[in-house]
Amino acid sequence: MKTETLVAAVIACVGLSSLVGCVSAPNPSFPVSTREAKQDLKRMSDDPQPLERPLVILAGWGDPGVADKHVQKRLSPVFDDDRIIRISFGGAGTFDECRDRVITAIDEAFPSDDPAWTIEVDVVANSMGGLIARYASDPESGERTVRIARLYTISTPFLGADMARIGGLQILLDMKPGSDFIQTLNSPDKPFDYEVIPYVRLGDQWIGEDNAAPPGMNPYWVSGQFMSPSHLFAYKDARILADIARRLREETPFTTPPATPLPYQDD
Repeated sequence: MKTETLVAAVIACVGLSSLVGCVSAPNPSFPVSTREAKQDLKRMSDDPQPLERPLVILAGWGDPGVADKHVQKRLSPVFDDDRIIRISFGGAGTFDECRDRVITAIDEAFPSDDPAWTIEVDVVANSMGGLIARYASDPESGERTVRIARLYTISTPFLGADMARIGGLQILLDMKPGSDFIQTLNSPDKPFDYEVIPYVRLGDQWIGEDNAAPPGMNPYWVSGQFMSPSHLFAYKDARILADIARRLREETPFTTPPATPLPYQDD
C-alpha cells in the first residue's frame, strides 16, 4: 500500500473514532467517574508511595513518544520513586525491532546479571505496546527476555486490530486478526506467567473493543467521551490511569473482578 493511501485510511479512522467517542454505558465492575478519578490521582499525588519494582511504559504504533510521555507525566507524581522509564517505537518496522528496543532500554536503566532475563518489572502499555510486551516476555522470541510481574494494557489488540486490515507495513500485517503473529502469541502453549489487566474504552473503532483482552478474558471497559477518540486518547483517560495507579500502589482498585462483559456481549 502506498504511503499516501495508508495515511488517508488512518485519517478516515480518526474521523470515525471521533464520531463514536461518546459511546456510554455503566460498568458495574468499573464504577468510577472521570471527576472521581482525577480527584483520586490528586490524592495519590499528595501522598506519593514507592514502587514495588521498576515501571516500564510502552507507546503504541506510530507514536513518536506522545502517549508514553503523558502516562509517565500522570503516574510519576503518585510515586516517590524514579525507577520509571518510557519507550516509544518510531521507525521500528517489525516486532523483533520493538522487542530489542525494550530489552535494551530495560538493561541500560536496570542492569541484570542474568544472561537470559531482564530484571522483573511492571509494564503499562498503550495499544500495540501490549503486544510488544507480550512478545518480549516470550522466551522463544529471542536470546533475552523481559521478566514481567504485572502487565497493564490500554486498548491493546490482543486478538488483532481491525485497523490493521488496511495492511501495508509488516508490523500492521502482523496485527491483523488471525495473523500468524497473533495466533502464535495466543497459542494455548504460551500461557501468561504474569498478571494481565486489560483496559479499553467503548467505541474503539481502531482495534475493536472486543479484541482488547487475551482469549477467555474480558477487558475492564469504560464509556467513551465526547470529542475524545476512544482509541487515540484512551491513554489520557483518568479512570484507567487512576485504577492502574491504585494497583501499582497496592491499594484497592476501582475495578472489581470478574470484569463485566462488553455491553453487547452475552454474559
